[in-house]
Amino acid sequence: SRFPGYAVSISGVVLALALFTAELRDYVAAPRRHEMSVHMERNEELPLKLRISFTNMPCSLINVDMVDEGESYAHGELWSELHKVPLDASGAEIPASRERVDLVRDREFKKGLALHTAQHQRGLLGDIEGPREGEGTGGGEGDGGTGGASRAGDEEDRPKEDEAKKASPGGAAKNDANSMKEEMMKDVETLVDELARKHGTPTFGDRKASLERGEGCLVYGEAHLKRLAGRIQFHMAAMQWYYMEELMFSGMGSKSQLNMSHHIEHLGFGEPVPGAVNPLDGHAKVASSKEGTYQYYLNTVPTEYVWRSGKKMLTHQYSVNELALPLADHVQPQVVFKYDVSPIQVTITEQSLGFGHFLVRICAVIGGVFAVTGMIDTWVFRLIGLLEGAGDKRSRDAAARRIL
Repeated sequence: SRFPGYAVSISGVVLALALFTAELRDYVAAPRRHEMSVHMERNEELPLKLRISFTNMPCSLINVDMVDEGESYAHGELWSELHKVPLDASGAEIPASRERVDLVRDREFKKGLALHTAQHQRGLLGDIEGPREGEGTGGGEGDGGTGGASRAGDEEDRPKEDEAKKASPGGAAKNDANSMKEEMMKDVETLVDELARKHGTPTFGDRKASLERGEGCLVYGEAHLKRLAGRIQFHMAAMQWYYMEELMFSGMGSKSQLNMSHHIEHLGFGEPVPGAVNPLDGHAKVASSKEGTYQYYLNTVPTEYVWRSGKKMLTHQYSVNELALPLADHVQPQVVFKYDVSPIQVTITEQSLGFGHFLVRICAVIGGVFAVTGMIDTWVFRLIGLLEGAGDKRSRDAAARRIL
C-alpha cells in the first residue's frame, strides 16, 4: 500500500512549513535587548498627547490647568494645542462648538472669580457682624456728645425687622445666613458675566444652558511640557461649583448629575513604543455618590527605541497608580494627573539576525525535515515489507501442508 508513504510525505511538508513560518516570524519581529542607564540629556521637553471625555461636565464649566515645579506657565514657556468639544446627551460630538483651550485665560478666570468672591464674602460678613468695638463712635472723649447723638440717631433709624431679630437670635442668624447666601448667588452671576466680557469666557447664561442640556465635554490635543514634576488638572472654579451645586439641587434635579465621570481614550508622553500599550488608554471611571476627585500618579520613564535600520526614537513610557477621594462639602470635583520624571533611561534595541543567517537557518530547517521524513519513510517501507514477507511465508507453508 502507498498510503503510509503519502502520510509521511504530507506530514513532512506540513512540519517544514510550520518551522519556516516560525523562523520568518522571528526574523521579522527581531528580538529586543533592554538596557538601563542614567538619562544625561538636559533642557528636554515632555510631549503630551491626550484625549479624555467627561460625560457629566459641560465644557463651559471645565478649567484646564498645567503646572510644573519650574512654573513654566508663568514664563510663557508652555506650548499647548488643546481643544474642547461639547458632547450632547447621547455622547455624540458637537463640532460646531469646538474651541481652543487657553490656559492663561482659564487661569485668569479662576483667579478673578476667587478674588472677587473673597472680597464680596468679606464685605457680607462685615455687614452681618456690624461695626467693631471702637469703630463709628464719632471720636474720643472730646467728641463724646457727638458720638452719643450719632448712636441715638442710628437706633431710631434701625428697621423694625432688626428688633424682631433681637427678640429671636436663632431666627436672626438664620435670616442673615440666607440673605448672605442669596447675595453671594446673585453676585456669582454678575462676576461670571463680568469676567466673560473681560476674558472672552462663556457667560453665566451659556454655562447654565449647557448644564440644562446635559452636555458633556471632550478634551483632546497635545502640549510640550518641561521635563519637571508637575500636574495636569481638570476642574471647576470653587465658587462656580458651589453655585452650580446649589442650582442643580434646588431646581434642576439631583446634584450628583454634575460630576467628573470620565473616559481616558488616550494619554501618552510621546510616540508609543512598538508592541507596548499605555496603561491608561481605554480607562474609564464612573463617579459614585461617594467619589468626586480622582488623582492619578504617573512615573514617566525616558525610553529610547532603536530599530534594526539604526533609526532612533526618544519617547516616554509610564507606570500609574490611582486614588479616588470623597467629595467634601463645597469642594469642587476634579481629575488630576500628577507626573514625575525618572532619571533612569531604558534603551530598547532590535537585534538583527542578518539575511544570510536567516537563509542558513531556513535551509537547515527544510533539509533536516526532509532528511528525517526520508528516514522515517524508509523505516516504514521496510517494516511493511517484513510484515508482508512474513505473511507470504505463512501462506506458502499452509499451502504445502494442504498438498501433503
